[in-house]
Amino acid sequence: MSDRRKSSASQRTPTCVISPATDRPDEAENFLKTVFKHSTDDVRLVAAELAPLFGFGPNSAHNVLARSRAYYIFISPEIKKPLDEFVLEYTRGRWGIPLPKFAPTLALVKQHRDEVAWRNSASSPIDKDSVPEEYYARFIILMLKQLEAPYPARTTMLDWLRNQRYVREDTWTEDVCWVYFHTLMFLQLKAMEICKKKATFKDRARHRISQLTTPDSFCDLLSKFILSRKGLCGVQEEEP
Repeated sequence: MSDRRKSSASQRTPTCVISPATDRPDEAENFLKTVFKHSTDDVRLVAAELAPLFGFGPNSAHNVLARSRAYYIFISPEIKKPLDEFVLEYTRGRWGIPLPKFAPTLALVKQHRDEVAWRNSASSPIDKDSVPEEYYARFIILMLKQLEAPYPARTTMLDWLRNQRYVREDTWTEDVCWVYFHTLMFLQLKAMEICKKKATFKDRARHRISQLTTPDSFCDLLSKFILSRKGLCGVQEEEP
């Protein structure tokens, strides 16, 4: 193929490489929380809003290819089993549980990514009371395992993320970690929102009591509890 034809073919081939700003995790978390606060149940719209955070570029929310690839992150078959494990092992029907930090999560991924126990999808090595970073690292390691799997064992939906390795080989692990870290953070926020909405009045009261740390906080909580019993805090008393 001539140089002219190669150039023409290159121009017709869509390119969309991620380059996330991994040195600004606090800004990313605030941005994600803002997206979540104003989000709908339309995953396509959520993915479009998160495309810039994933590293597709500042205007990528309006880029068709970037929006599509961000959407695939959420709906790819590869994510289902690791996500099911995360919900079962970490969220466990709760809300108000801690969010992780990126740097220690990345460190855990690099530390454990080649260990059999962490790559074994049949059982998790994470203790029940472990810090959130360990649950996130486990999720990301399972995703890395699938991205690195031979072709017959994977779908083509995330080939663009696999191929990112050949474009940014030195930062590929960090890029993937960044994308899935924030994908999971959004899904955790969503899971907690759903759990809270479905919770009974008794569950909400128990949750508030579990957050008590000082006598003063107890008085404050008791006041809110009394108001909620009267229907003044947006919480209706459960029907007998």
